[in-house]
Amino acid sequence: MWHEWKSFLLAAFLLALAIVVIFYPLVLQNHVLIQHDLHISDLNNFALPFRSYLGNELWRGNFPQWVPSALCGVPTIANIQLGACYPLNWLCYGLLPLPIGHNLYILLTFFIAGLGMYLLCRQWNYAEDAALIGGLAFCFCGFLCCHIRHLAMISTACWLPLSVAIIEWALRKERAQLLLFLSFSFALQQLAGHPQITYYSGLFYCLYLAGRLWSERETKVGFTKILAWFVLALLLGTLLASVQLLPTWELSKLWWRSGGVTYKEATAFPYYLKDLIHFVYPGFNGDPGNCTYRPRSSFYENYGYLGLLPFLFALVATASALWSKKKERLFVFLGLFSFLIILGPHTPVFSLFFHTIPGLALFRHPTRCMLLLNFCLALLAAMAWNGLRCYFAPSKRKLLGLLLFVIVLGDLFYFQRRRLPSVEAKKWLAPPVTAQYLKKQVGSHRYYTLDSSVTHLAAFRVATGWWGNLYPYIAQRDFLQPSINVLFGVSSADGYVNMAPKEVTSIWGYSSGRLGLVHKLYERVGQSTQPKALRLKNEFIKLMSLFNVKYFISLLPLQSPHVEEIKIASGAKLYRNKRVKERVFLAHRYFVIKDEKEQLQRLLAPTFNIDKEIVLATPVAEMAPGLEQSLHTEGKSNASITGESDSEVNVQVNMAQRGFLVLSDNHYPGWKVYVNGQEKSLLKANVTQRAVYLPSGKHKVKFVFSSKTVKIGLAITLFTLLITVGLLANYVLLDKEVGR
Repeated sequence: MWHEWKSFLLAAFLLALAIVVIFYPLVLQNHVLIQHDLHISDLNNFALPFRSYLGNELWRGNFPQWVPSALCGVPTIANIQLGACYPLNWLCYGLLPLPIGHNLYILLTFFIAGLGMYLLCRQWNYAEDAALIGGLAFCFCGFLCCHIRHLAMISTACWLPLSVAIIEWALRKERAQLLLFLSFSFALQQLAGHPQITYYSGLFYCLYLAGRLWSERETKVGFTKILAWFVLALLLGTLLASVQLLPTWELSKLWWRSGGVTYKEATAFPYYLKDLIHFVYPGFNGDPGNCTYRPRSSFYENYGYLGLLPFLFALVATASALWSKKKERLFVFLGLFSFLIILGPHTPVFSLFFHTIPGLALFRHPTRCMLLLNFCLALLAAMAWNGLRCYFAPSKRKLLGLLLFVIVLGDLFYFQRRRLPSVEAKKWLAPPVTAQYLKKQVGSHRYYTLDSSVTHLAAFRVATGWWGNLYPYIAQRDFLQPSINVLFGVSSADGYVNMAPKEVTSIWGYSSGRLGLVHKLYERVGQSTQPKALRLKNEFIKLMSLFNVKYFISLLPLQSPHVEEIKIASGAKLYRNKRVKERVFLAHRYFVIKDEKEQLQRLLAPTFNIDKEIVLATPVAEMAPGLEQSLHTEGKSNASITGESDSEVNVQVNMAQRGFLVLSDNHYPGWKVYVNGQEKSLLKANVTQRAVYLPSGKHKVKFVFSSKTVKIGLAITLFTLLITVGLLANYVLLDKEVGR
């Protein structure tokens, strides 16, 4: 027993040391990663700002359910890729300051991945050094290294080896109840926040168990019993994550991808077949790190390098497993299954799977099955070395294993370090000039960056990738591309989140590939490839004013009589909107229009007066039928925000005549409104905003976010946790009784 623990601790130490070597800028130089995508960085425009916000609120003793500073307000828990309920987020971001907590989170994620693979290899009775090779290969495989930019993705993926190890442990011990531990690892995967990787993992577990039961047909534990406990474990794992899943389900119904994706959308970025050479030599077809990768595909999605020797070992193990009919041939078949999905439209297989396997049609990028292929290759590599080491003298095996570990680490250091650009944390986290200016301004106003994706792409081109001078990436922060503003405490009407209601994205767009209404309301002056300025239409100014946007940031000069330039020492141009409305305002005339497109048309119509009129999605319950939709406006009315937090806004209102109070934040399930302490009907106004009908007089209005799905989900999570712990305790007690 002590020998096994000593080997485990040594393996953990060596893997931790390898992680420090690969990520030395984060550990030794106080850097942060700025892994790039062409139009935006998921890591730095979503993961880091929102996790920083989560951590700051947790440190203050508040669990935030709403982020008001991005996209006119978005939910935190419902945005699953934030992982608001993931324990590792609480540990790293809630207890530690940036960048320490952020960097530690990344390091721990890789450590969990590598150590989990080591434990799985040991379950297969591979020697310690062989298991260590498998752990190292998976820890720094191409999928994990390239998808740091999708932090939720690798956070979910890192639990895959440990979950498979639990299944194997239960089978080898012939104790089906041990599968209960799978419920915790599966719950952590779901809380980590990437449904696609969770789905692939769950599918992999099912195929793995089926394959192992077929190969162990004479096991003492009955097939039905194992299957029952396995299904129970997955069910309990899902219920344990209810606090995360229920709010996400609520938001998904409002999302533009609520019905899944079409086959064309799923295969929009197919695997580039020539990238198969990357398993042997990365960069053969060019590298985005120096702007030489040209195929119309995604280098990151296609990249699966896990070391030359591990890949060659995996090929040897594949031949050996198929020739001698070893149990490990299961990993050959699982790897082949994964590879066929990766190939997407290049074979008819993915089309068959897409239309027949439930759930597969919910996701894009089948190339993300590279995770499963890397997993199988890493384990096969460990199998190969476990066999090859037997040809050497026993006294030399561990020394050769350690030498092999160093060689593979050197290989991975050379190639995978190229995927991990980093800059000084002090420079990256320091507020840029534009953020400093906006932070100092009085009042609650928003800004909007025009052509935000263009600025990121420009930085990429100026820097010619990320192998050289990375200053252009630091400089482009002045454009406050969404949602990096959350990091600096300023509010944007736009935002970059993984999920948002479709009526919100219909206005502001979604990421770089799905443009919203706002992008149609300005035009380029001059040549389309090299415009000299941006001309703002009157409808653009009207829409921005309605949503409390006082400032515009742009790479190009803006042309409009309604804006004036603010001189700042920055490469970005900053403008003030002269017609901006306050975040809360009053209206005395309304139109009821149910159709979203018609609502937008009315808002932008020249005759629509945003100072007096609003558009409602439903009739006003407090008003008697037959009343005119024009309310008297004699007298002076005013409204002002007197206090707010992440999930509450307090407004003092003086109504000379009856009318509507409008808050230009997003309407969303869970928001309630109280007038003088009594709950009233919360109306959806101007497509996405919140409003409440008020009679004449003075009123204290409170908007409060209290999500039912979060409360129900939390209750289910706690109840399921109690049941799961009880089942485990019962198993331990029974096991002790049998042992006596």
